[in-house]
Amino acid sequence: MLRSSTSTRYGVGQSIPPSQALAWKEALRPLFRFVVENDAYQVRLDDDRSVLALAAALRESLLRIAQECEVDEPRSQRLAGTQHVLLVSPLHTLRRKELVVRDFVSMLVEYFHREGCLTLPFRMETLIRAVDIFLEPVPNVGSPARSLRATKMNAIAVGSMRVPMPFESLQSMKETQHSKVVTTRATELHGALWYTADDSFFDTFFPAVDDAPLASLVPPEQSKKDIKRWFCEYYELFQRSNAGRGQPAEHWAWNLCHTHVLGGTDKSEPTVDLFVTSEPAAKSISEPNWSDVLVPGQLRCREGLEDLSYAVVKEISNCAREIIRIQPGRRFVHAFTVINSEMRCWIFTAAGGLCSRSFSLQEPDGQDIFCRVFAGYMRMSRQDLGLDKHDPKATATPTPIGDHVFNIHSVLLWPAPGAFTRGTSCWLAEYASQPESAPVGPVAVKDSWHAPQHEHEAAMLADAQKAGVEGIADYVANDEVETIHQILGDTVLRAAIELDFDWRSKKLPSPYARASTAIELDSERRTKKRTSPCFGPSAKRVKGAAPLTITTTIPNHVHTRVVTSPGIPVDECESWLQVLLTIRDAVRGHHSLFTRASILHRHINVNTIKLTHPTCPRPDGFYGFLSDLEHARRLSDPACGTPAQTATYRFRSFESLEGNAGFVYTFYDDLLSFFYVFIALCAAEVATEWDSQYGPCGKFVIGIDQTSFERVLRHFPQDISETESRSLTIAVTEARKALWPTGRRFDRTLLESDVVREQMYAQFIRAFDKAAWIVDPDMALYRAEWARGHHGVEPAV
Repeated sequence: MLRSSTSTRYGVGQSIPPSQALAWKEALRPLFRFVVENDAYQVRLDDDRSVLALAAALRESLLRIAQECEVDEPRSQRLAGTQHVLLVSPLHTLRRKELVVRDFVSMLVEYFHREGCLTLPFRMETLIRAVDIFLEPVPNVGSPARSLRATKMNAIAVGSMRVPMPFESLQSMKETQHSKVVTTRATELHGALWYTADDSFFDTFFPAVDDAPLASLVPPEQSKKDIKRWFCEYYELFQRSNAGRGQPAEHWAWNLCHTHVLGGTDKSEPTVDLFVTSEPAAKSISEPNWSDVLVPGQLRCREGLEDLSYAVVKEISNCAREIIRIQPGRRFVHAFTVINSEMRCWIFTAAGGLCSRSFSLQEPDGQDIFCRVFAGYMRMSRQDLGLDKHDPKATATPTPIGDHVFNIHSVLLWPAPGAFTRGTSCWLAEYASQPESAPVGPVAVKDSWHAPQHEHEAAMLADAQKAGVEGIADYVANDEVETIHQILGDTVLRAAIELDFDWRSKKLPSPYARASTAIELDSERRTKKRTSPCFGPSAKRVKGAAPLTITTTIPNHVHTRVVTSPGIPVDECESWLQVLLTIRDAVRGHHSLFTRASILHRHINVNTIKLTHPTCPRPDGFYGFLSDLEHARRLSDPACGTPAQTATYRFRSFESLEGNAGFVYTFYDDLLSFFYVFIALCAAEVATEWDSQYGPCGKFVIGIDQTSFERVLRHFPQDISETESRSLTIAVTEARKALWPTGRRFDRTLLESDVVREQMYAQFIRAFDKAAWIVDPDMALYRAEWARGHHGVEPAV
């Protein structure tokens, strides 16, 4: 079915169409069966085992609702968030919602028990409203509910919290940062784009077909609307041809969008004109969403517009970026452009974008290529389209990693932020068969794309574990899945030429020229003597990867999977005490990693500082720890001191952003990042200023100017208890003294002294320990010391 019109997804509080009632009923039926089979008519939330079983049944039904029912984005976010908290903190979550759970289960049982009667006790919509009430986040009494990320929810409380932390502004801060990233994408395109001038792209991804109907030629001087109609007519012809040959219906369909902006984003994001999607999504009455897009297409009809112009390439690459951001586990994205009847195919991977030669829809040669491409998109498997290999209908997918098999849950902990990056996604998982030596509880599985010229974090995690490092993620297993070169294939790798938007001024070969064979391209490229920077002696190959002797400019990123102990990002803590303890112990872990394993972390942010998972207490007793060693470097590595590929821009040290000659990145810069993360949690409005070009100066002034520092303190939370307020002030004040002991720029030559380093670490850790002691004396490491010399600072009673 080809969609040519849009409608609105029904959401919370809205009437559902009658056609959807059956889908909701079937999604909720497994939960009813669970209640009957376990005699759970009266929900018992005092029994841990019963609560855990109920949470699992609820997760299954919520997952089926998300997959089989048409829901809008707010309801989709609530479904994902509730699944997550039921997975990571089922006891805490269901007991906070006790009355709501009891009412929901009671209504569920009443409805299904009378399902076969002539009159039902109430309409299906009433039961759906009960589901919506269950999905609502529970605010703390007497205060507004916290605003949390769509895919991540709060999970556990170490202690009670009188007023929730004002993370609404932190969410706004992250959205602002995302909008700023859009403006910097131009620089990411340079050096990350390639093209082919022969037919190698088509031969690799679109094998020749003899059963696709021949498309008519596009008449000259056609508008975008005319080309859409032409696509529509050929799609209908293609479907009739397949039906006539007795071929089974395909899984994919084409979708035309009259509204260019898809759901799940805003008008500042990329637009799409037509795309390949799944058949259920194409038949849906709801508005299309980026999560539905399999192959995006851009259509432009403007005289003089070239299909490899910066504007066109930027737009189609942003479509791919949005798809990877929205679709967890997406490995790569096929795409295409049609500019003034000239069509060109693209594939976007973690390494960048690669395009085919163009072909005209007004010429017989292009007619044949178009039929291959169209049939290829319609007949590709999930794996060939770059979709996640996990079964989307399964609550957990058995996946071998290293020497173990893990059941990876479908709920994403945090997703990939963009296209031409590491593409890191993190999932919660469990052992399929629990080893006797392994601790009971979930694990975290991290998918990412690793540059092979750098040492992989799995090796550093394993070495750190052997060295007795405390306070970092525990290494469990790792595996290498595939490489960019495997995805692209040898023929395309040999034919790929780097795309330079300034090819005319630099007098480079025209990307619009067509070569008949890859040999011509090899000959042309050898005159430029370009080699890939990733093929050094330390490059790590995956079994079956393309041979490293191939001359190509496309780097060979490796899709890796690392299993570690799970944790909760520091910005999802439920109390200020949790924040203080998490940062304190993460700094202790940073010190242990630096001194025992000679490894510098170099990537401190809100996602790498973790609260210990409630179901997985650490053997070292730490409340917090450090994760993600992808940017870490051994002290013996010359790259360790370079500021490139270090902390998130907002949290980077001011001196690493200054770009002064001779700058060496050290542990001091990581401690500064810890300091800035804490300020961002306490004063989000201040942290938003660090994204500007004056950000480095603003962060530096906080350390040396008392007036500027007091301005920061005025942005700290005002609606919390006096004890908590005092603890936050002490933490940031004492940490500031540790980093700027003289009130002036720190003399970096002193950082070479072990004594100076140990003093700085000790003072920084004590700053947060003292703050934690004020809130809860039993949580402090040095409580005896603070009790003897608190100097008028009283702990909470």
